[in-house]
Amino acid sequence: MNVNAPVVNSTNSTLPVEAPKLTPAQFAQSASNFSLGLYLFYNFETFADPKSGYITPESLRKVAISGSHAPIDRAFAAEISKRHDFMYALDKDGKGLLDSKIDRQNIFNAIAPSIDEKNFDGWSDKAMSKYLVMNFKKFTDPNDPNVVTRSSLERAAHSKGEDGFTAEDSSFASELLRRLDLFKRMDAAPNGSLDDKIGIDTLKEIVGYSSVETYGSRYPQKTEYDERGQEVASYYKGDYADFWTRSS
Repeated sequence: MNVNAPVVNSTNSTLPVEAPKLTPAQFAQSASNFSLGLYLFYNFETFADPKSGYITPESLRKVAISGSHAPIDRAFAAEISKRHDFMYALDKDGKGLLDSKIDRQNIFNAIAPSIDEKNFDGWSDKAMSKYLVMNFKKFTDPNDPNVVTRSSLERAAHSKGEDGFTAEDSSFASELLRRLDLFKRMDAAPNGSLDDKIGIDTLKEIVGYSSVETYGSRYPQKTEYDERGQEVASYYKGDYADFWTRSS
């Protein structure tokens, strides 16, 4: 018997397996277009040309070779530049034209769920979570701009066009409030308590987004899904061990 061989429990479908540590470059290479785009969205100024205010191929190139930017920023800039199809999607304006100028709206258009935006009842929980991440500020509570609350969602859901809410905003808020289990997942604090407040970090964890804050933490760094949207693997980099969890 090989005493060093891993013990396999046939009754357990999720097994820890040793995985190599990822360098920033490997981490960026393993990220989905959505994760790369969301990172750009929330760190826009890091990658933008300070003169034009846009992200451009040249501004990405400068970050990629910069000695003053964080390694993860350099890795993301280099990886995005290599993905020509993704760069094309980011660069397109509302008319489908290319101008080598990327703003936040371009990024949103490139990575937002490609589903009928008026039919939220057909969206998956993950798509709903992505949408809220991308539109977080729109739904935040006026008394606490750092969180989305049940009250602020109810305000949007019952809006008749006041306060800048659109019919689409109201439809989304109504659908999210209807999904009690999803709202609880979004609401849950690290200690499991519920307070009717949704923070951006919890949402990012739900959609599998990785940032500088979570890089090197015990939260999932990369999540893979099958064609049905079922999670099949997550990479964790924790304080005690690095491992993959795979579901058979």
